[in-house]
Amino acid sequence: MVKVNGFAQMVTEDADWAEYEIPYFLKKGKNLFTIFVQTKNGQKEQEFIVTYDPLRKKRITPPPLNGVIMFGQTNSNNILNAQEGKSKTSAAKNDLLLSAAYAFGLNEESDVSLKGILKFDRHQNRSLVAEEV
Repeated sequence: MVKVNGFAQMVTEDADWAEYEIPYFLKKGKNLFTIFVQTKNGQKEQEFIVTYDPLRKKRITPPPLNGVIMFGQTNSNNILNAQEGKSKTSAAKNDLLLSAAYAFGLNEESDVSLKGILKFDRHQNRSLVAEEV
């Protein structure tokens, strides 16, 4: 008879030795196991401790500098604003948006972040330069 932590295991008749695989969920720290073996000649009980110290996952820190670049084109017209007798015109402009941020840590739990944004636009019709931002 073989018992592991009080649970009987299957024993093959007339076997000189036996090997067992017993699924067990290890708890963090010390885990106590008790093995009890009884044969025709006698019995023995032995305890042993398995210490489980799980690996700590390293925290992946994001890069301190990140940014976004956006390009765009806008087509606009004055259809709703055109006065009677005036021609309806359309205009196109190119847009560029730059956004950057830098973060640095103060301690394990706090970060400080600096962010900035720049926006540029350029009208394709250069007579509208005064309308650019």
